[in-house]
Amino acid sequence: MSKTQVRQAGFFRLANDLYALEVTHLQEVLEIERLTPIPLAPPALLGMVNLRGRILPLFDLKGVLGLARQPEATGGSAVVMRYGKQVLGFVIDEFLGLSPLQSLRPGASGLYLGEVSFQGRTARVLNPESLMADIRGLLASATDWSRSFE
Repeated sequence: MSKTQVRQAGFFRLANDLYALEVTHLQEVLEIERLTPIPLAPPALLGMVNLRGRILPLFDLKGVLGLARQPEATGGSAVVMRYGKQVLGFVIDEFLGLSPLQSLRPGASGLYLGEVSFQGRTARVLNPESLMADIRGLLASATDWSRSFE
């Protein structure tokens, strides 16, 4: 992806690190009031929330990225990501705001489009395609595991 295609992003904090998601994939930020757990779900799938009548799966972004898991989501915040027809939420620690993406430096990992400076710190710009692939893999492995009990 070229620098000209990435124009603006929503920035947020997970633990002590900064991350960003392009606004083309950032639907909204929501406060988590009530979370419904899903039995036998993989650990990264924290549960479901009601988003104006639509059921939204809520994932632990820390767990997906290989960081320390999110212990409790209720009362926190989430970014809602749209990728194609898929809409899902990721628990975050704090939403920091929207800002133009300038001087995107290519990322070394498929999970990141690259890195940018934000408020004097480095932020990793998430790759929504890779995130969706990882989520699909997590869900597929959980489905395969649960089938072993049939």
